[in-house]
Amino acid sequence: MRLRKFLRKIHRWIGIIASIWLLLLASTGFLLQHKDDWNLAHKYTQSALLLSLYDIGQQFTSYGDQQNNLAQLDYQIYIDGTAKIKLEEPIIGAVYQQPNWIIATASQINWIDTHGQIIQSMDEFDGITLPIEKLGHNQTNLIIQNQSESIELKTLQPTMLTTTWSQAIDSESLKIQLIETSTQNYLSYEQLIFDLHAGITSPSLFNDIAALALIFLSISGIIIFFKKSFRNQKNF
Repeated sequence: MRLRKFLRKIHRWIGIIASIWLLLLASTGFLLQHKDDWNLAHKYTQSALLLSLYDIGQQFTSYGDQQNNLAQLDYQIYIDGTAKIKLEEPIIGAVYQQPNWIIATASQINWIDTHGQIIQSMDEFDGITLPIEKLGHNQTNLIIQNQSESIELKTLQPTMLTTTWSQAIDSESLKIQLIETSTQNYLSYEQLIFDLHAGITSPSLFNDIAALALIFLSISGIIIFFKKSFRNQKNF
């Protein structure tokens, strides 16, 4: 009697947890069943929150100000909000010297013109000691810093002069804007709903808990049923 009462109580609360997953499964299944009626394959989301499920915008860096801005969203470089070139390495520093941007990664320095083209580059073959950790400037020259010293790019000699190091700015609004403008036809609602239905974009822990909950409901339901049947037969 105590076991049956305990199982009924746990069965009820576990059922609530499992019902959330079943509701998601049923809702997404219903939407997929009518995807052609609502043309879901040709409607796209620009939600930064939903796109983050696909690792869009996981890497973001921004430098400059409202007048002159350079940002890197994943591998894409944007200048004043316009997509330019792609870099496979994350930017660790950027300096604006009108009309060009000078950007640094851990392995190279690139000069980018107003059209977004790389017009000059420097790396270890030009005498730079890697990895580059910072990019900055003083009144006369660009400065980089590696693990041991600061170096003037013009002379490739160590310097002790006061340096203004470039600092990344935290601009969540710019990040969301770039995500929305760069993914206009990236993720359809049909694909998003299908991935939710298949459990691809839902957290694995949530799927594991839901699966364990359904297993428990099945086993506890069988025990409760047969225990009650056995008790009724015994009383009869």
